Amino acid sequence: MQMLSFIQEAGIEILSDEAILLDEAFYLIGRKDLSPIGYQGTMLRADLSALVAPEMTSYPGILTDHQLSPLSDYQDVDLILSRHTHHGQLFPFNLVTKAFYEIDYGHLQAASGEQIIVSSGVGT
Repeated sequence: MQMLSFIQEAGIEILSDEAILLDEAFYLIGRKDLSPIGYQGTMLRADLSALVAPEMTSYPGILTDHQLSPLSDYQDVDLILSRHTHHGQLFPFNLVTKAFYEIDYGHLQAASGEQIIVSSGVGT
């Protein structure tokens, strides 16, 4: 909670299963973590279809998701930014992430058109 307060006092808005229209240019959608952590307590996240309203389809949709879901969950957005895989942080865990995630690091254009970018994490 202390970190959340610090971020909010700095004027940063946290999108927690919310979508906002920025500059009449695109929607930014922020997801709660797949596994409730920290300030989320026991609150589970909403289904993505509940966050993407029909009026949003006339704008590009950029989604941030800490822990990547199966790619089939993201068909209503254009760009997914994720960072939970920790690929590359410690060997041999990057071998496990390759088996567990459809993309564990880098860029992928999904067959349905979405662009996915996954960070490797901080590294050690």
